[in-house]
Amino acid sequence: MRSSSTEHGIVLIEVSPTDAADHLRPLGTSLALQRPAHSSGSDDSGSRCRLTLAVSDTGIGIEAGQQKRLFAAFSQADDTTTRRFGGTGLGLVISRQLTELMGGQVGFASEPGHGSRFWSSVELGLGSMATPVIPRDLDFRVLIASDHPELRAIVAQQLTRLGLRRIAWVPVAEAFEEVRGAVQRAEPYQLLLADFDFTSGASQRL
Repeated sequence: MRSSSTEHGIVLIEVSPTDAADHLRPLGTSLALQRPAHSSGSDDSGSRCRLTLAVSDTGIGIEAGQQKRLFAAFSQADDTTTRRFGGTGLGLVISRQLTELMGGQVGFASEPGHGSRFWSSVELGLGSMATPVIPRDLDFRVLIASDHPELRAIVAQQLTRLGLRRIAWVPVAEAFEEVRGAVQRAEPYQLLLADFDFTSGASQRL
């Protein structure tokens, strides 16, 4: 679960087992943090699970008349010539088609003045919890380019868990010179992970 603030309220993103029915709770109510232990979302065989991704907001909501055409191609709730936000009106249509191709469902609930919740549920195969291990003697050099120390630390930690040991990190503005210098030293990096900001000249140069 993750939430963030916007100009008009809060946006909440949740992923939960479909059978927990969190996405069907009334708008404005909190997520139930305590649930029965058997509510895992997996099927009887234990090889597949059904998950629901829900995005809720506390914005202006959608009028009943507008809700009927939300999933129509090239249609938007606000179709006035003075509307503030852009878009083609295809996002929900494409989302529903992709979800249904995966055997899932898409739905939403909205109340004017209280916000909206859009959700999609899909059935997925259960993955393995085994972590791939890279041979420790592998000479594999990684460079992390990011201006955010916390992000650099998290990525480095994950790479270390995979067995990588030769990890370096620099700010984005220094990444180009670092990559070029490594080549000149005959110690090139095999992998560059860059946190790009496409409005930044340093990112574009890299």
